[in-house]
Amino acid sequence: MMKTLRAFGLFLVLTATVLLAQDACWVEKTYQWSGNGTTNTQAFPLFGEKFSVRYQSPNAGLRVIFVPLERDSQQTLKNTSVVNTKNLITKQSRKDINTPIRDAAKKSDPALCWGYLFISGKGPWYVAIDQYVDSFQGWHLNQALKDQKAEVLNNFLGVWADNGTKTISFTPTVAPWKISATSETDGAFNVKVRKQDQKIFFEASAGKAGEKKSGWIYSLEPVTIEVTCATDEQLWTIEAITR
Repeated sequence: MMKTLRAFGLFLVLTATVLLAQDACWVEKTYQWSGNGTTNTQAFPLFGEKFSVRYQSPNAGLRVIFVPLERDSQQTLKNTSVVNTKNLITKQSRKDINTPIRDAAKKSDPALCWGYLFISGKGPWYVAIDQYVDSFQGWHLNQALKDQKAEVLNNFLGVWADNGTKTISFTPTVAPWKISATSETDGAFNVKVRKQDQKIFFEASAGKAGEKKSGWIYSLEPVTIEVTCATDEQLWTIEAITR
């Protein structure tokens, strides 16, 4: 009788596993971004064992890298190059990637991994994340999407409002932090955030009043924020924000 019960219990486990596998499907565009220049996206959770990155750009030179956030001595999670091409990508393309899974000891939430995308290109580029999840993982994904919509960033590390071309030196006290740049008047407007070695963390351009550009920076390194305007009369606002 005991052997029969054990066999029945094993059958239930196997059946549940098969049903979950059959129930798995792609959830498209769980996170998506569009823009120009260079940026890091906000960090996002991955719940399934594989995900996909969609990308498109009418201009040559798009580069996209997936950067996992969990890095420890017991498990090395490497960056994944999604696309690095000098060719035009006129049609939306997609690359499937196996999710890098965190150490079990590090898992304090249902996500298998957290990460962000580094995106660089002349633009206008478009990038999105699809996730392959079963019903259980999909429920957690929906909760994460709801939480993100409700999240409010109101811890200001710095705010600068000025006009014309300017250079700002800034040392963040918290990472990651978000840069938000708004052109308050019409006219060509470009913002770059440079590291100490002159490499670019973030770059974006705008041309209309009220147009806002933003990106995330995952470093405490001092930076230089370069604001370039078409005229000295052009007004702008720069914000450094965190959670």
